[in-house]
Amino acid sequence: MDILITGGNGYIAKSLSKGLWLGSNRYNITSISREDFDLTDRNATNEWFKDKCFDVVIHTATLGGSRLKKDNAETFYQNIQMFYNLLNNKHCFSKLIHFGSGAELNMPSDPYGLSKNIISKLIDAEPYFYNIRIFGVFDENELDTRFIKNNIKRYINKEDIQINESKLMDFFYMEDLIKLVKHYVNEKYLPKSIDCSYGVSNSLLTIANMINNLSTYKVIINSNNIKDGIDYVGNNIMDMKWVGLEQGIKNTYKRLLDETN
Repeated sequence: MDILITGGNGYIAKSLSKGLWLGSNRYNITSISREDFDLTDRNATNEWFKDKCFDVVIHTATLGGSRLKKDNAETFYQNIQMFYNLLNNKHCFSKLIHFGSGAELNMPSDPYGLSKNIISKLIDAEPYFYNIRIFGVFDENELDTRFIKNNIKRYINKEDIQINESKLMDFFYMEDLIKLVKHYVNEKYLPKSIDCSYGVSNSLLTIANMINNLSTYKVIINSNNIKDGIDYVGNNIMDMKWVGLEQGIKNTYKRLLDETN
């Protein structure tokens, strides 16, 4: 099975490439990034797809969505343009799996959320196009600044766990995301969209306490100057045998601990 993964330099694309490849000779994976060609360039995209054929395209390439940087109109334009350029080449593949975002829900007005919202509606109109909606994905390979990894590393170093917002959050373990993607790659009869959610949303404080119970010692959970946040959760879930949030945190802790020893 020939699979194309866009956004090849990103955390999710790298994890999927490795996760799909390990333990299987079923998948022939091609991973592309801006170094190969500009997916926002229609002519360059058409030229690249010429004489190429894939069973599945996994579209992880995206612009924006960071909580550390405000998005602008260019975010909206480039995300839409990348999707349309793939859509224009749909004769070159049999299935497309797009990575959406919780930001697309509830009538978004920001450029990133709005682009994902529009793409999800375009997907609804296309047979064999699917939307996997992400709220937060984690494991030991995510950015050090992300909530779970950052606080596990703080815990390992016996530093305070930091919480800045009071809200519910759906974090999804990367190993479970890979399992979900494999399901979407291999199966025929699938929901058009799915939320990366375990069906039980947890507050950041609850997750902080999970981290604080990883070993025999405790650290301070610093929630000074905490602000009310907006819940970031899904509800359209699939019943599969997941590793789950708590075990995923334990696995991430063990691997990060091994790196320090």
